[in-house]
Amino acid sequence: MALERLHDETLDNLAVLDSVDAEMAIKLGRVPAAIDALQSCEHTENNVALIENGLRSIVGTMTIHIKMSALDELTSAPSLLAQQPLSMRDQLSTSKFNLEVLKTEADFAESLPFRDRPETSSQLTLRKSEASGYQYNGIDIPNSKSIRYSLTLANQVDEACHDDNLLKSFWTWHRFQGNIPNYFAAMRLELEKILEITGPLNGRNVP
Repeated sequence: MALERLHDETLDNLAVLDSVDAEMAIKLGRVPAAIDALQSCEHTENNVALIENGLRSIVGTMTIHIKMSALDELTSAPSLLAQQPLSMRDQLSTSKFNLEVLKTEADFAESLPFRDRPETSSQLTLRKSEASGYQYNGIDIPNSKSIRYSLTLANQVDEACHDDNLLKSFWTWHRFQGNIPNYFAAMRLELEKILEITGPLNGRNVP
C-alpha cells in the first residue's frame, strides 16, 4: 500500500542520514584542525599529519541522496490524493517541497568547493596509496585494484603556509560543506513529520 511504502521509504532515508551525518562530522572535524596547523607555520610531524588528514577530506564533497518515489506517488496520483484528508495532503505536499529545496541547497554546497581545488597548489605533490573501499552517502563502494594517489605536502609547513590558494581550498570546502549538517537536520525534521502521518500502520485503513 502507498502509505506503507512511504513509511518504509522514510525509515530508509533516516538511516541514510544517520550514516552520512556521522561521516560528515568526521570530515568537518579534520578540516579546521588542518587550517590551524597550516596557519601555525610550524613544521612538526603532528601539523603535517593534521594537514594531510584535512587534504583527504577536501578532495571530495558530499551532498544528500534520499528516495522520493513513494512520496512522489502520494502527492501526484489523483486516486491516492482523493483518499487523503486535506491535512495529510497539505503536510505531504509541504514536506516534499521542503525536501526538494534542501536537496537543491545541498547539491549547491557540494559543487562550490570545486572552485578552489587543492591539487592546483604548488605546495602539494602526489604519493601512491593503497586502494581501498569506502562509503558514499551510505553506499558501499568496493575495493578498487587500480593504483591510487593521495595528496601530500611537497614542502615544509613553514613554506606551505604562505600559499593563499592552498589555505583558500580548505576555507572554501569548510565554508560550503559545513552547511550540510544543517541541511541534514532540517531534512530529518521533515522526514519525522512524514512519520507522524504514516505512524504505526497495523490495523489502519490507508491508501
